[in-house]
Amino acid sequence: MNRYFTYIIFTLLCLSLLTNVEAQKKLKSKKKGVVTKTIARKTKSNKQKKVKKSKSKIIKRRSTARYDENVSLNNQISTSVEQVKLPKTDSIPEKVVTIISSFKPQLKNIAKINFTNASLPIDTSSTSPLVYNVPSQNLSFQYKPISLVPRSYKLDSQLLAQKVYTLQVGYGNYFHHFLASTVSIIDKNDNTHSLFINNESITGAHHLQSQKDNLVKYVGNYSLYNNNLIETQIYFKNSDRYRYGLVPDSTHYPNSNFTQNYTDFGGRIAYLNNNSFKHKWIIKPSLLLNQFEGQARATNTYALFDAPIVAHINKEYQINLDVSYSYNQYSPSKIHQKNEILQFKPSLSLNKWASFILMGVSPVLENGKYAMYPEINFKRKLADTIYTLNAGWNTQLINNQYTSLVSANPWLQKPVEMLITKKDHKFIGFDIDYAKGIHYGFNLSLNEYKNLPLFTKLMGTNRQINGLQYKSIFETKASTIELDAYFKFQISNHFIFFNNTHYIQFNSLTDNDKPWGILPLEFNNSFSWKPNDKLTLEAAANYFSGAAFMGEQNVSFDAKNALVLSANVNYVLTPQVKAWIKGDNLLDKPYSRWAEYPSLGVQLIAGIVYSLHK
Repeated sequence: MNRYFTYIIFTLLCLSLLTNVEAQKKLKSKKKGVVTKTIARKTKSNKQKKVKKSKSKIIKRRSTARYDENVSLNNQISTSVEQVKLPKTDSIPEKVVTIISSFKPQLKNIAKINFTNASLPIDTSSTSPLVYNVPSQNLSFQYKPISLVPRSYKLDSQLLAQKVYTLQVGYGNYFHHFLASTVSIIDKNDNTHSLFINNESITGAHHLQSQKDNLVKYVGNYSLYNNNLIETQIYFKNSDRYRYGLVPDSTHYPNSNFTQNYTDFGGRIAYLNNNSFKHKWIIKPSLLLNQFEGQARATNTYALFDAPIVAHINKEYQINLDVSYSYNQYSPSKIHQKNEILQFKPSLSLNKWASFILMGVSPVLENGKYAMYPEINFKRKLADTIYTLNAGWNTQLINNQYTSLVSANPWLQKPVEMLITKKDHKFIGFDIDYAKGIHYGFNLSLNEYKNLPLFTKLMGTNRQINGLQYKSIFETKASTIELDAYFKFQISNHFIFFNNTHYIQFNSLTDNDKPWGILPLEFNNSFSWKPNDKLTLEAAANYFSGAAFMGEQNVSFDAKNALVLSANVNYVLTPQVKAWIKGDNLLDKPYSRWAEYPSLGVQLIAGIVYSLHK
């Protein structure tokens, strides 16, 4: 009995297996190449319900099931998208698994973090550009442009040879006349030659209040191999004027008693390398020579050799080995005074950590005496701000000349001595980029001067016979606090406004009671406006507080403050002709930069400029 029962169970199992295999064959024959397994319809039998498998079991059974002989193996492996579907029934929803492609992860650029485009406004007429919202922290990232490959072309030799002739003529009140001529030539070798000739004279109400200036200057640039350049300049200046300070207009003495004439002659030659960024070592030497003759045939000979040397290590480091030598010989009489300065400035420059740092020393031989000075400079743009910090400490040596002293005070008697001025300079300041076209900043410094030149009246002379003269004196030691500020507003090239302010406060003086002739406050403004291609307007407003002077009774006083307005208008009449008009001291209030030497009233001059191009 047990044996029959065993046979019956075995037979039922075989029938069940054969039934499942035949069902699978029928499903595969309907859909060739698709790996979709359909389960038999839902019945009330418990055995058929067990046949329901999950998606993973159906895929696994695919490897063991018997495939129909008519199904091609190539059709089975060529399909890149496989779909496994469950039968559509009332109780079980359809499930689909789609494998598209492999995913390759990429690291996003840090500059693009939080860099999202704004919503695009609806515009039916044209496509509007996208405006990007850039996070503030991303604005401090360093910009690294791609490498540029320059493309050059050669012009025809006839086009390179150009000639420009310019003649400017003007006449105004106070017998003011102005004559200037310019000739500029560019030859076929790309060398430029320019010659300037100026002549100007003016005479005031006082018969001694007159001035005549002459200038002849040549500037030439000579091109060498590999874009190297030699720059040359030769000039001759002559100024004739008379000392009218404290001299009555009714004086009967000859004008030769009051003559204050100067003659200046010199030149400069420099070597420049336009492709210096391609070289590890950069040397730009220059030589300047000057010969000056002033009062009582006092002469001054000056020579300056300057050679900035830079060695580039890489983009972040460079070594500076600047060398300069100046020689000055002042001859007030048969005795010659000589001053020599040999200065080295070895330093290391670092352009790193979003900062510029220069650290070095400056060994100096000053008339044979050795000294060592610091050379420190630090510059950094503060993160996420519009401020740039500047700070430093250095020492400046000025080899004073008769020429420089006359440039400061034209009524100077020949100096008795000529000394070297030393300025110990410690400073800190900020530059602010407020907005596009608006820049301003300030600089506060503590300075220690040695042999600072001051200017005071020459006492004990007869003013009616010789006029008023000033003398230069050198303050042994002076301590100051100085403030320099600037403001610039620019809109393209059509409108530019610039302001420069300088304030100096003397804390201590060793030899003198006051800083004679030094302006405590200077406030200079200028602007230029070009409303169209033909019209250009320029104006300036200069304000300064009066300097301290010594009176005739040996009583000190401060000169009056002054505000000077000036304007200049240029209008293009034709491509060759331009008209111009200039006005000075438009408030018509005479002022005195140097005591007892009042300026003229309002001055107006107009003329034309004729240009010829070939």
